[in-house]
Amino acid sequence: MSDIFSPPEWIEARPYQQQAVDSWAKAGGSGVLRMATGTGKTITGLLAAVRAASALEGRLLLVVAAPYQHLVDQWADEIREFGAEPVFAYQSRKDWQPRLERQILEYNQGSRGICTVVTSHNTVDGGCPINAPACEWPSDAHCRRSPSSWLRSYAEWSS
Repeated sequence: MSDIFSPPEWIEARPYQQQAVDSWAKAGGSGVLRMATGTGKTITGLLAAVRAASALEGRLLLVVAAPYQHLVDQWADEIREFGAEPVFAYQSRKDWQPRLERQILEYNQGSRGICTVVTSHNTVDGGCPINAPACEWPSDAHCRRSPSSWLRSYAEWSS
């Protein structure tokens, strides 16, 4: 696998970001980042995803659900900085579902180490039928449902 998921050279975790990543890891990869606006929640979440990918020998299915489209776009921009090309799973399903299905199939077959999906809460709440295991990063404390609930059975079906 040639996927490289790592922070760009210009990112150096602030002490409180590193503490958040350490706390998240210590809690078994579970938690919510409760940080003020502008303190780097997106970067902190991606630093934790890098740690998870490393612990999983470079294999990670990362699902980000954001409440608003501009935050979906922000997450996607940051994910690209970390070396991955996310699937945008919002708006018209016909535009993104085939690409996501292909990437999940490649991930399940072992030919893709990193699969990233960025979606909106509206898409998740709409009962999207795609299912796969997920390392999830709710972008705020108001995420109503987990993307893994609509991703889980797809991985079982497609593998």
